[in-house]
Amino acid sequence: MKLVSMKSVIVLLTCWFVIVAPVLSAQEFSPGFIHPYHLSIGLNKTTSLIFPCGIKSVDRGSKDVLIQKAKGVENILQVKAAVKDFEPTNLSIITCDGKFYSIMLDYAQKPEPLTISFTPAPKADISGQLLDEQSYHWIADSLSSLKGFLNKSTVNQRIRFQLKGMYLKNKVMWFLLELHNMSLIDYTPSSLRLFLRDRQKAKRTALQETELIPLFNDTLSQVKGLTSQPFILALRPFTIPSSKRLIIHVREQHGGRLLELSLSNRQLLKVKKL
Repeated sequence: MKLVSMKSVIVLLTCWFVIVAPVLSAQEFSPGFIHPYHLSIGLNKTTSLIFPCGIKSVDRGSKDVLIQKAKGVENILQVKAAVKDFEPTNLSIITCDGKFYSIMLDYAQKPEPLTISFTPAPKADISGQLLDEQSYHWIADSLSSLKGFLNKSTVNQRIRFQLKGMYLKNKVMWFLLELHNMSLIDYTPSSLRLFLRDRQKAKRTALQETELIPLFNDTLSQVKGLTSQPFILALRPFTIPSSKRLIIHVREQHGGRLLELSLSNRQLLKVKKL
């Protein structure tokens, strides 16, 4: 009886390891399906992705998508289409905390939104000090999609330079500007200057100009023929003396299309709180 009983135990244990154990193991370690995020991106606007910590690696499914880390920032990824109407593709992102993000990408003529945060929005004002670079980018991206409320502009050789809006946010004055190329020839800006200039030049005296240094400005890139491009400037809040005007000056690279937008203090005081 003891021998038969021992054989029965061995048979039962064998059946358990062969049949039951694999089922339990499969249930315990069965793979889970990660639902990807969906994002539409465009050719003329950059979409920014803000992660909780630094980006360790990025893999893109197609060369039709351009990606880069924001300058001087470890946790912001900038994404843009390289070609129009590309085939849907994906991004795989791993951050320094070991988290994995899967993002499906497709093309949109006017992508929305332009800023996506996978973490609570960064504080824009840190103990009353100036914003950090990450916050400047975050606010600038949110402003670039606004329609604006102003129509102050200048035109030179079919290039229109327009001030669309001025806003106060976090103790900073933000200028929403746009370059609109109405010609077939691409416009490549080479320099941007801001300065206060005397309204009138007195006889036998030099024209006085006071340079203003922006706290932040978008990188000006080429504006293709028959397209437009918004860009953002940020400065400390200021006013203009009645005898002067603010000049925003954009020069074309290797070309003659110089643009100068002139603003008075009366126009500057139209700024709105954001």
